[in-house]
Amino acid sequence: MRGATFAWLSTSPAVPVRWDLGHAGWSMEHAPDAASASAALPGVLDWRAASRPRDWHALAGRGRIVAVGVDSPRERARLLDAGLGDAFSSHV
Repeated sequence: MRGATFAWLSTSPAVPVRWDLGHAGWSMEHAPDAASASAALPGVLDWRAASRPRDWHALAGRGRIVAVGVDSPRERARLLDAGLGDAFSSHV
């Protein structure tokens, strides 16, 4: 049985091992920007400065997106206020 599919929302197609849901039997489709992201898929938003899509604020279905690599508690709170489903530091 194939697991769920998630969008990997990042300018980098390479998913870091700690965030790669493929290890759980799920798949991740690369979406380098909001325009190429499927609103039907839940997403993992790469918040690293060099990999963050510039148009992340235009993502549809923000409640189904979790940001990863958000090390500032204040920034995590801001992303939750912006409607993201959750935000995790890179230390989790």
